[in-house]
Amino acid sequence: MIIYLCAAALVATAAALVALARCYNRAFPEAAAIGDSMERIDGDYCFRGGSETGFIIFAGAKADERAYAYVAKLLYGAGHTVVIPKVLFHMSNFGTRRGLGAMKKNPQVKEWVLVGHSLGGWPVSRIAARMTKHAAARPSVRPGGTTWPEGWQAKHAAARQSDGSGRTTWPEDRPAKHAAARQVRSRRLVGRMGKVAGVVLLASFASVDLSGLDIPVLRITVENDRILKMYATVVYALAHPLAFVAAPFSRKASVGDGRKLTTDRFMDSFAGNLPPGTVQILLKGANHTHFGAYTSYARDAEASVTWQGQQEETVGLILRTVLSNCT
Repeated sequence: MIIYLCAAALVATAAALVALARCYNRAFPEAAAIGDSMERIDGDYCFRGGSETGFIIFAGAKADERAYAYVAKLLYGAGHTVVIPKVLFHMSNFGTRRGLGAMKKNPQVKEWVLVGHSLGGWPVSRIAARMTKHAAARPSVRPGGTTWPEGWQAKHAAARQSDGSGRTTWPEDRPAKHAAARQVRSRRLVGRMGKVAGVVLLASFASVDLSGLDIPVLRITVENDRILKMYATVVYALAHPLAFVAAPFSRKASVGDGRKLTTDRFMDSFAGNLPPGTVQILLKGANHTHFGAYTSYARDAEASVTWQGQQEETVGLILRTVLSNCT
């Protein structure tokens, strides 16, 4: 009986995973055609440009990666490499490793600009924090490898203790030294992958602290964004249920203002994650889903501009605001 129950649970889980993988917002035919023309590298969509600057575009939640192919084509038209990672279940919160892998597979790119739409801000934030931290910790780089401070080799040799039997024993603090060794390998990998030179958040926010970044950061929001506000309200309600319930009955706000207040509180909680010099731009007439080109299951607000027009304006802002300031 237990065997049958376990088998039924496995079948139900497999069916749920298949349904989850097949349920996503499909790209418009025009964007899908561009995406199908892109090179596929381990599932990722790629345009290989001739410059030493590359872009990684992370899609929004449950969005077809090909929905961002028009943006990729515009950036490629300016001469740059563009990669759109193919992520598990079309959920970009699983995309951090895919992004790092794309950087590793394109060693010709020396500078990377990370672009995240909606949930795509999650991997963008984490990659930017990780790469810039390791790059700053690295003492110096030369063509033959990495040079380290004086005395590093002596300290490393002193850490090894021989017991005379031909085997190597380690001090009690080996776990800490082992962790440090992993960091060294990670820093060496960073040197081969190029550096993060810019961050772009499209109707999104930084999920981790990026306030110390010394690179260009651009955050673009839109006038008609019902999805991000809805998402912000739901997450705030889960994180602060008592405050959310009490807000509509506050003496300072009506019911409608109370809901807006919860959204603002949630968004404000992430405001400190951005660097002081972040450029923030509001696109008039634009909406959330038009940063991509896909049919949305969610009810976004209507836009007064076409998705092509919104994406063309977005790419222009990226090239003028971020790329022109990359070192």
